[in-house]
Amino acid sequence: MGKSKGTTAATGKASSNASKSTAKASLDTLFSAKKAAGKVPKDAPKQIAVSVPAAGKQTDKQSAKNDLDALFSSIKAKKQQKVDKDKAVQRQEAKERAEKLAYRKHLEALEAERRQCLLPLVSLTAL
Repeated sequence: MGKSKGTTAATGKASSNASKSTAKASLDTLFSAKKAAGKVPKDAPKQIAVSVPAAGKQTDKQSAKNDLDALFSSIKAKKQQKVDKDKAVQRQEAKERAEKLAYRKHLEALEAERRQCLLPLVSLTAL
């Protein structure tokens, strides 16, 4: 019986060592996977060279973009100038209309005053 206890004890110890080594192996694979994920691939310079256009092409694209931006800015500025000019013309016309209206009212007031002055004279001459 003692011998059988020894074999079970040995087997239990072996299974314990096996589970430890399995756990260690799974941790090692986990950490190696994380390390591999953090590494830069060996062909990274080739991938970067493919994804980034050549310097000449980049400046051509950038200058074309700058030219388009300048063109759109000038168009926008011209439109704004036209809007400002139209608003200035409208303000001037409104000012002139207001002056004409004020002058017309002034003339009507003078005419009414003249009639008031002439009315007593007409009534005196009628007698």
